[in-house]
Order: sequence, then C-alpha cells, then structure tokens
Amino acid sequence: MKTTILGVLLDVTSEQDTILRRLMHKYGFMFRFAFQRLVT
Repeated sequence: MKTTILGVLLDVTSEQDTILRRLMHKYGFMFRFAFQRLVT
C-alpha cells in the first residue's frame, strides 16, 4: 500500500524550482521504468 502526504512549498526560489523539477522528472522516470520491468 502506498501512502502519500500532500504538501505545499511556499517561497521557492528559481534555483530550488529547477532542482525540484529535475528530481520530479527523475522520480517519474524511475517509477515508469520499475513498473515496466514488473509488467514484462
């Protein structure tokens, strides 16, 4: 079972925004990759 905690980030600088977007992109890629390995 997956537990998700919702949150809001306030006052994010442009540098932090870039880092967060890169991390979210990497997480999404890893999640899709792992799911694809389970399916095949």
